Amino acid sequence: MSNKNNVESFYDNFVAELINDFKAFNKRQDFVKKLIKRFIPKNSVVLEIGCGAGIVTRTILRNASKVIAVDISTNNIEIARSYNRKSNIDYYIWDVLSDEIPFGEELRFDAIVFADVIEHIPSDKVGELFRKLEKRLNNRGRIILAYPSIEYQKHLKKNNPSAMQIIDEEVELSFLLKHTSLRPLYFSYNNVWGYNQYVHLVLQSGIEFSEPLKSGIIDYFVYRFKKYSWRIKNYRFYRSAIKKYLNRGKEN
Repeated sequence: MSNKNNVESFYDNFVAELINDFKAFNKRQDFVKKLIKRFIPKNSVVLEIGCGAGIVTRTILRNASKVIAVDISTNNIEIARSYNRKSNIDYYIWDVLSDEIPFGEELRFDAIVFADVIEHIPSDKVGELFRKLEKRLNNRGRIILAYPSIEYQKHLKKNNPSAMQIIDEEVELSFLLKHTSLRPLYFSYNNVWGYNQYVHLVLQSGIEFSEPLKSGIIDYFVYRFKKYSWRIKNYRFYRSAIKKYLNRGKEN
Protein backbone atom coordinates (compact mmCIF):
# COMPACT_ATOMS: atom_id res chain seq x y z
CA MET A 1 0.00 0.00 0.00
CA SER A 2 1.48 3.35 -1.11
CA ASN A 3 1.15 6.42 1.09
CA LYS A 4 2.43 9.96 0.68
CA ASN A 5 5.65 9.33 2.61
CA ASN A 6 6.46 6.23 0.57
CA VAL A 7 5.81 8.03 -2.71
CA GLU A 8 7.88 11.04 -1.67
CA SER A 9 10.76 8.81 -0.56
CA PHE A 10 10.60 6.83 -3.83
CA TYR A 11 10.95 9.97 -5.98
CA ASP A 12 13.63 11.48 -3.77
CA ASN A 13 15.66 8.35 -4.56
CA PHE A 14 14.49 8.20 -8.19
CA VAL A 15 16.29 11.48 -8.90
CA ALA A 16 19.42 9.47 -9.80
CA GLU A 17 17.53 8.05 -12.80
CA LEU A 18 16.39 11.51 -13.85
CA ILE A 19 19.90 12.93 -13.72
CA ASN A 20 20.97 10.34 -16.31
CA ASP A 21 18.81 12.18 -18.85
CA PHE A 22 21.30 15.05 -18.79
CA LYS A 23 23.91 12.64 -20.14
CA ALA A 24 21.88 10.47 -22.51
CA PHE A 25 19.44 11.90 -25.06
CA ASN A 26 15.90 10.80 -24.15
CA LYS A 27 13.68 10.26 -27.23
CA ARG A 28 10.52 10.10 -25.11
CA GLN A 29 11.19 13.57 -23.74
CA ASP A 30 11.94 14.84 -27.22
CA PHE A 31 8.46 13.75 -28.36
CA VAL A 32 6.93 15.54 -25.37
CA LYS A 33 8.84 18.74 -26.17
CA LYS A 34 7.34 18.74 -29.67
CA LEU A 35 3.86 18.31 -28.17
CA ILE A 36 4.44 21.26 -25.85
CA LYS A 37 5.75 23.50 -28.62
CA ARG A 38 2.64 22.75 -30.63
CA PHE A 39 -0.05 23.12 -27.98
CA ILE A 40 1.17 25.70 -25.47
CA PRO A 41 0.39 29.13 -26.92
CA LYS A 42 2.93 31.91 -26.64
CA ASN A 43 2.86 33.96 -23.42
CA SER A 44 0.79 31.36 -21.59
CA VAL A 45 0.55 30.81 -17.85
CA VAL A 46 1.38 27.15 -17.31
CA LEU A 47 1.24 24.68 -14.42
CA GLU A 48 3.56 21.69 -14.75
CA ILE A 49 2.61 18.72 -12.55
CA GLY A 50 5.58 16.50 -11.70
CA CYS A 51 8.37 18.60 -13.16
CA GLY A 52 11.05 16.05 -12.28
CA ALA A 53 14.54 17.33 -13.06
CA GLY A 54 13.19 20.21 -15.16
CA ILE A 55 14.16 19.04 -18.65
CA VAL A 56 10.66 19.38 -20.11
CA THR A 57 10.20 22.51 -17.98
CA ARG A 58 12.85 24.30 -20.01
CA THR A 59 10.80 23.82 -23.20
CA ILE A 60 7.66 25.05 -21.43
CA LEU A 61 9.53 28.18 -20.34
CA ARG A 62 10.27 29.08 -23.96
CA ASN A 63 6.55 29.41 -24.70
CA ALA A 64 5.20 30.61 -21.37
CA SER A 65 5.22 34.00 -19.71
CA LYS A 66 4.77 32.36 -16.29
CA VAL A 67 5.34 28.78 -15.09
CA ILE A 68 4.44 27.09 -11.83
CA ALA A 69 6.40 23.84 -11.54
CA VAL A 70 5.49 21.35 -8.81
CA ASP A 71 6.79 17.99 -7.70
CA ILE A 72 6.36 15.77 -4.65
CA SER A 73 10.14 15.31 -4.35
CA THR A 74 12.39 17.86 -2.68
CA ASN A 75 15.38 16.50 -4.61
CA ASN A 76 13.59 16.90 -7.94
CA ILE A 77 12.69 20.49 -7.18
CA GLU A 78 16.30 21.29 -6.21
CA ILE A 79 17.65 19.85 -9.49
CA ALA A 80 14.96 21.56 -11.60
CA ARG A 81 15.55 24.91 -9.90
CA SER A 82 19.30 24.73 -10.49
CA TYR A 83 18.76 23.73 -14.16
CA ASN A 84 16.25 26.49 -14.94
CA ARG A 85 17.28 29.73 -13.29
CA LYS A 86 14.61 31.99 -14.72
CA SER A 87 12.65 34.83 -13.19
CA ASN A 88 9.31 33.69 -14.67
CA ILE A 89 9.11 30.34 -12.85
CA ASP A 90 8.15 29.41 -9.30
CA TYR A 91 8.77 25.97 -7.80
CA TYR A 92 6.72 24.23 -5.13
CA ILE A 93 7.07 20.92 -3.34
CA TRP A 94 3.49 19.70 -3.57
CA ASP A 95 1.53 16.48 -3.38
CA VAL A 96 -1.22 17.17 -5.94
CA LEU A 97 -3.61 14.84 -4.08
CA SER A 98 -3.56 17.03 -0.99
CA ASP A 99 -6.30 19.59 -0.40
CA GLU A 100 -3.94 22.51 0.06
CA ILE A 101 -2.75 24.44 -3.00
CA PRO A 102 0.59 26.22 -2.45
CA PHE A 103 0.10 28.98 -5.03
CA GLY A 104 -2.43 31.81 -5.05
CA GLU A 105 -6.16 31.12 -5.32
CA GLU A 106 -6.48 33.83 -7.97
CA LEU A 107 -3.98 32.20 -10.35
CA ARG A 108 -5.49 30.71 -13.52
CA PHE A 109 -3.70 28.68 -16.19
CA ASP A 110 -3.79 28.49 -19.97
CA ALA A 111 -2.26 25.00 -19.83
CA ILE A 112 -1.59 22.28 -17.27
CA VAL A 113 1.06 19.72 -18.24
CA PHE A 114 1.26 16.08 -17.13
CA ALA A 115 4.39 14.73 -18.85
CA ASP A 116 4.60 11.06 -17.83
CA VAL A 117 2.76 11.74 -14.59
CA ILE A 118 -0.91 10.77 -14.90
CA GLU A 119 -0.04 7.05 -14.82
CA HIS A 120 1.51 7.65 -11.39
CA ILE A 121 -1.75 8.99 -9.95
CA PRO A 122 -3.96 6.32 -8.29
CA SER A 123 -6.94 5.64 -10.56
CA ASP A 124 -9.46 6.34 -7.82
CA LYS A 125 -7.98 9.84 -7.34
CA VAL A 126 -7.96 10.99 -10.98
CA GLY A 127 -11.52 12.34 -11.01
CA GLU A 128 -11.01 14.39 -7.87
CA LEU A 129 -7.71 15.75 -9.19
CA PHE A 130 -9.19 16.75 -12.55
CA ARG A 131 -12.12 18.53 -10.91
CA LYS A 132 -9.71 20.49 -8.74
CA LEU A 133 -7.45 21.49 -11.63
CA GLU A 134 -10.22 22.30 -14.11
CA LYS A 135 -11.35 25.09 -11.78
CA ARG A 136 -7.94 26.69 -12.29
CA LEU A 137 -8.12 26.74 -16.10
CA ASN A 138 -8.84 29.84 -18.15
CA ASN A 139 -11.49 29.66 -20.86
CA ARG A 140 -10.15 27.39 -23.61
CA GLY A 141 -7.51 26.21 -21.14
CA ARG A 142 -5.79 22.93 -21.91
CA ILE A 143 -4.57 19.88 -20.05
CA ILE A 144 -1.66 18.31 -21.93
CA LEU A 145 -0.86 14.68 -21.14
CA ALA A 146 1.83 12.24 -22.23
CA TYR A 147 1.67 8.71 -20.83
CA PRO A 148 2.54 5.09 -21.74
CA SER A 149 -0.04 3.12 -23.68
CA ILE A 150 -1.87 0.27 -21.94
CA GLU A 151 -0.11 -2.17 -24.25
CA TYR A 152 3.30 -0.86 -23.20
CA GLN A 153 2.38 -0.91 -19.50
CA LYS A 154 1.31 -4.55 -19.79
CA HIS A 155 4.53 -5.35 -21.61
CA LEU A 156 6.61 -3.76 -18.84
CA LYS A 157 4.69 -5.55 -16.07
CA LYS A 158 5.30 -8.88 -17.76
CA ASN A 159 8.83 -8.47 -19.12
CA ASN A 160 10.50 -5.75 -17.07
CA PRO A 161 8.64 -5.25 -13.77
CA SER A 162 11.67 -3.60 -12.16
CA ALA A 163 11.11 -0.64 -14.51
CA MET A 164 7.72 0.08 -12.94
CA GLN A 165 7.44 2.91 -10.43
CA ILE A 166 5.81 2.82 -7.01
CA ILE A 167 2.43 3.69 -8.58
CA ASP A 168 2.10 2.78 -12.26
CA GLU A 169 -1.45 2.60 -13.55
CA GLU A 170 -2.79 1.59 -16.97
CA VAL A 171 -4.39 4.72 -18.44
CA GLU A 172 -7.17 4.50 -21.02
CA LEU A 173 -8.64 7.44 -22.95
CA SER A 174 -12.23 6.44 -22.14
CA PHE A 175 -11.34 6.39 -18.42
CA LEU A 176 -9.94 9.92 -18.52
CA LEU A 177 -12.93 11.27 -20.45
CA LYS A 178 -15.29 9.88 -17.81
CA HIS A 179 -13.55 12.03 -15.21
CA THR A 180 -13.38 15.38 -16.98
CA SER A 181 -15.67 17.93 -18.56
CA LEU A 182 -12.91 18.85 -21.02
CA ARG A 183 -13.03 17.52 -24.56
CA PRO A 184 -10.24 16.01 -26.70
CA LEU A 185 -8.48 18.50 -28.93
CA TYR A 186 -5.70 16.10 -29.97
CA PHE A 187 -4.88 12.40 -29.54
CA SER A 188 -2.08 10.30 -30.99
CA TYR A 189 0.03 7.21 -30.42
CA ASN A 190 3.78 7.72 -30.58
CA ASN A 191 6.35 5.21 -31.73
CA VAL A 192 9.32 6.07 -29.53
CA TRP A 193 11.38 2.91 -29.10
CA GLY A 194 8.49 0.64 -30.13
CA TYR A 195 5.15 0.84 -31.91
CA ASN A 196 2.26 2.58 -30.12
CA GLN A 197 4.40 2.97 -27.03
CA TYR A 198 3.23 6.33 -25.73
CA VAL A 199 0.05 8.38 -25.92
CA HIS A 200 -0.22 12.14 -26.35
CA LEU A 201 -3.53 13.73 -25.41
CA VAL A 202 -4.67 17.36 -25.25
CA LEU A 203 -7.94 18.15 -23.50
CA GLN A 204 -9.49 21.60 -23.77
CA SER A 205 -12.33 23.58 -22.27
CA GLY A 206 -14.70 25.70 -24.35
CA ILE A 207 -14.39 23.74 -27.60
CA GLU A 208 -16.96 24.98 -30.11
CA PHE A 209 -17.66 24.63 -33.81
CA SER A 210 -15.69 27.23 -35.74
CA GLU A 211 -16.21 28.81 -39.13
CA PRO A 212 -14.98 26.87 -42.21
CA LEU A 213 -11.25 26.90 -42.75
CA LYS A 214 -9.95 29.35 -45.30
CA SER A 215 -8.22 27.60 -48.20
CA GLY A 216 -5.32 28.90 -50.21
CA ILE A 217 -5.26 29.00 -54.01
CA ILE A 218 -3.44 25.65 -54.19
CA ASP A 219 -6.00 24.01 -51.89
CA TYR A 220 -8.78 25.40 -54.08
CA PHE A 221 -7.40 23.86 -57.30
CA VAL A 222 -6.66 20.55 -55.56
CA TYR A 223 -10.27 20.46 -54.35
CA ARG A 224 -11.61 21.24 -57.85
CA PHE A 225 -9.45 18.51 -59.38
CA LYS A 226 -10.62 15.91 -56.84
CA LYS A 227 -14.23 17.02 -57.26
CA TYR A 228 -14.31 16.55 -61.02
CA SER A 229 -12.17 13.39 -60.94
CA TRP A 230 -14.66 11.88 -58.50
CA ARG A 231 -17.60 12.90 -60.67
CA ILE A 232 -16.10 11.38 -63.85
CA LYS A 233 -15.05 8.15 -62.09
CA ASN A 234 -18.51 7.55 -60.61
CA TYR A 235 -20.72 9.03 -63.35
CA ARG A 236 -21.77 5.69 -64.86
CA PHE A 237 -22.67 4.19 -61.45
CA TYR A 238 -24.53 7.38 -60.48
CA ARG A 239 -26.69 7.28 -63.62
CA SER A 240 -27.55 3.58 -63.19
CA ALA A 241 -28.38 4.05 -59.48
CA ILE A 242 -30.60 7.07 -60.18
CA LYS A 243 -32.40 5.22 -62.97
CA LYS A 244 -32.96 2.15 -60.80
CA TYR A 245 -34.30 3.97 -57.74
CA LEU A 246 -36.39 6.47 -59.71
CA ASN A 247 -38.12 3.60 -61.53
CA ARG A 248 -38.68 1.82 -58.22
CA GLY A 249 -40.32 4.92 -56.83
CA LYS A 250 -42.66 5.14 -59.82
CA GLU A 251 -43.61 1.46 -59.48
CA ASN A 252 -44.56 2.02 -55.83
